[in-house]
Amino acid sequence: FTVASPSNVPEVAVPADHRRLWRAERGWGPDLPVLVWFGTVSAAKQLDWVVDAWRAAHGARRPAGLVIVGGDPGLQVPGTLRPFLHVTGF
Repeated sequence: FTVASPSNVPEVAVPADHRRLWRAERGWGPDLPVLVWFGTVSAAKQLDWVVDAWRAAHGARRPAGLVIVGGDPGLQVPGTLRPFLHVTGF
């Protein structure tokens, strides 16, 4: 789902199959649930809540991905979760 948010990030046209290609580059299937964090990273923003939700949603039979767009929080995650974490930076 996409929710409008005031931002200075420009819209960029992408090919129709961008979603499929982006997921394939990471080894993520087309139906993999993905949580996305967008913005700055600080204790006040409570990223730990999102990470806890991601860990709860992720399982061996039904993995889930987490994408962090913005600051790099330097998350230390177990090897089983590492392939399902993508930090884009700013």
